[in-house]
Amino acid sequence: LGIEESVAADLHVQTFADEVKSLLGTVDGEGFEVEIDSADVKFPAGSMDRLAQLQEVLGLTEEDASYEISSEANRHFEGVALEAMEGAISGDMTPEDAWEAIATRRDDLCLKEESMKSLLTSIVMQALGKPLEETLTYAKVNNEQQVYEKLLDALEAKLACFAVLQLSGWEDFDESHFFDPTNSNSASGFIDEADRMKMYQIFLVRSVRNSESGEELTDDMFDEVQEVQSML
Repeated sequence: LGIEESVAADLHVQTFADEVKSLLGTVDGEGFEVEIDSADVKFPAGSMDRLAQLQEVLGLTEEDASYEISSEANRHFEGVALEAMEGAISGDMTPEDAWEAIATRRDDLCLKEESMKSLLTSIVMQALGKPLEETLTYAKVNNEQQVYEKLLDALEAKLACFAVLQLSGWEDFDESHFFDPTNSNSASGFIDEADRMKMYQIFLVRSVRNSESGEELTDDMFDEVQEVQSML
């Protein structure tokens, strides 16, 4: 037909991508997008077998096929996962209920483990970054009481998110990754060193003042200070 290989390859990828969208129900029979609640989007039973057969027919690599599936499915996973994490942070959901919602959504969208890990890491950093952003705002205007309270909020958010993640059973789960000051994409990566030290000092001094003696930390308060230090 005189079609160049590169053009044919692009057409094969597009055909596969169109089938992914069709199976998810995000397009109609003519390929036009349809209005559908993202939370209701999911692959019907047998979709992965159908896509595997199509991948073979079109001669797509595993990498290309996985990319097309995940790129379409990921955006329908993020909303539910973020809502679950926020529910756990607010106390509206238990960690168990939050993880069940996340795991169910993963199964609905046939997400691979590594893809879900990457998405959840981003979602948790986003959820944890919010109270730290508020903390930084108050630190800039020297509102020490609000800095102290917002750091407590950030600590509660951290404990809630990690309680959810621990239910995943992931052996390579590393809390420090979420608060890496050298990584601009981490939850605290946007805070410069001077502000980080200022926020920690405010929290430490306030914690001592709030202790029973007003001069030294109790064991529980010391642990709390250590947890905040690990976030900054």
